[in-house]
Amino acid sequence: QARTELAWATRHFQLRQALEKGEGETLFCGDSITHFWETEGREVWSGRLAGWKPVDDGIAGDQTVHLLWRLKNTSFEGSSLRRVVLLIGVNDLLAGVPVERVDAGIAANLRLLLEKLPQAQVLLMGVFPYGAEPHPGRRDVEDLNRRLAGHAGGRVHFLDMGRDFVDERGHIPADLMHDELHLSAEGYSLWALRLEDTRVWIQSPEDTRQPVK
Repeated sequence: QARTELAWATRHFQLRQALEKGEGETLFCGDSITHFWETEGREVWSGRLAGWKPVDDGIAGDQTVHLLWRLKNTSFEGSSLRRVVLLIGVNDLLAGVPVERVDAGIAANLRLLLEKLPQAQVLLMGVFPYGAEPHPGRRDVEDLNRRLAGHAGGRVHFLDMGRDFVDERGHIPADLMHDELHLSAEGYSLWALRLEDTRVWIQSPEDTRQPVK
């Protein structure tokens, strides 16, 4: 479903226009964590990831239903996109949506991406940990990510970075997430590094036999 804020509608229109030009090779879909590649992550985006020809399709505050609406209302005809990074779901959890419904919402986005971009490999990201430990949301994230791992196969690969963002005590370092939710510049650098390590989806689009864990 669409959101009612003018700022949301304006950004959606701008993103849709950019996507419908057919430019770029790597689409990043999601919420604020994707959106903020343009701010906190801009140096990595325009530097390390520049060769991927990335396109940002993130809007802060989006839940799975909002992203699904945006994808349904965007034409990808003639698209040159070869890769998709999908990270969505944390705002659903923060809003109290049950884990099974969040999983179903993410799966719906995944199916639509596979349908609209039949040439693309899709990297499904596990939802990043959030909140101070102990935090009930951490258990929900772990439960959700176990479910998301089950969607891997074929053109879908899965990457869970949960352990990358916590220390040995389970705390999220401030240099990675300044508010225990959104990534800092260092957090985006780490994400980019892990994306580069996920070689099977970057370099071998024809070989879909082994999903990324």
